[in-house]
Amino acid sequence: MNGPAVLVASLGLLLSSSVLFHSFSFPALAVGLIGWFVSVAIVFGAGRLLGGKNDYSSTLRVMGFARVADLVALFGLIPQLMPLIAFLTPALIFIGTWMGVIAAQHLKGWRAFLLPVAMMFVVVAVFIVSVILIGGAAMSLDSVLNYLGLPNF
Repeated sequence: MNGPAVLVASLGLLLSSSVLFHSFSFPALAVGLIGWFVSVAIVFGAGRLLGGKNDYSSTLRVMGFARVADLVALFGLIPQLMPLIAFLTPALIFIGTWMGVIAAQHLKGWRAFLLPVAMMFVVVAVFIVSVILIGGAAMSLDSVLNYLGLPNF
């Protein structure tokens, strides 16, 4: 059942980008899908951090089907409704994702309430680790270039 969820997510990203941002390109869709898979991993990590008991694929399905809220973006074709729709579509996706992940990970009580906070904690942790790894890679590359006698950046 992961295939239909990925299809719904990709169609939701396609619809949202073409209606709300008035543009479409395959590279943007590919980057959006990669970002969506990363966000599924982040939400899954946050759910596990709070004691979630299910697997990655259930989180992927829930987050894929939560993108059905992108259908609201069709109302953005009416120019007078565009500001409301630009706010409402992400809000509905957030609420659908939150409620779905709570059900998929079997979270109850305060853990369910703290899921968005845990998601932000995981995002910050991933960012900090990424900065450290990129800094280490840059330092290694600089050392190799110095050793070879090539100019540095």
